[in-house]
Amino acid sequence: MTTLIVVDDRTMDRQGLVALLEAHPDSLVIATTDNARDAYRKISQLRPDIAILSSSINYGGALKEIVDSSALSSQSRLIWLTVHESPDESWHARKLGIPAILSREHCFEDLLSAITVVLHGGEFIFPPLKDQLQHMEARKEKSSQLSSREKDVLREVARGLTAKEIARELALSPRTIETYKTRIMYKLDIRGTYGLIRYALENDL
Repeated sequence: MTTLIVVDDRTMDRQGLVALLEAHPDSLVIATTDNARDAYRKISQLRPDIAILSSSINYGGALKEIVDSSALSSQSRLIWLTVHESPDESWHARKLGIPAILSREHCFEDLLSAITVVLHGGEFIFPPLKDQLQHMEARKEKSSQLSSREKDVLREVARGLTAKEIARELALSPRTIETYKTRIMYKLDIRGTYGLIRYALENDL
């Protein structure tokens, strides 16, 4: 029998998921909650086989605490259930080490498959999302190569300012700004101002 905790602040979604899980003969939901702190407490105390975490909740620092606690005991496996289209939250969950990530678009059978996989120590991420997360990781690694001043220039470029306008904002010469732009494009492997703007917007710089 697989014991589970469901963490979701959307009452109807939480109740629906619990009903589906409890209808499955090998599943037992031992607790539910609608907030991050209570989730940490219940997962730490009850040590379920599986904890399903909905991204609808604002976890803050509690998410890392949940992940660290689960890893320390090697008893509870985590599944991230994303409710938003943005891949940023999935990337964050993956970065923390959560082994399974699904979206609301997946069916209940996919969730059961994820449960089976993570119980055996595997990871469950559909190829399209996995490719997207790997691409995000590569982009974020490139961002880390930029200096603080280069990031300042990139943010101003994303605002649509010209080199002269950026120069006035940062108290630099237009030629220096152009040098920074060239250096940024080289580091990020991007061509043209439009590419810089798009990159900055996609990476929340």
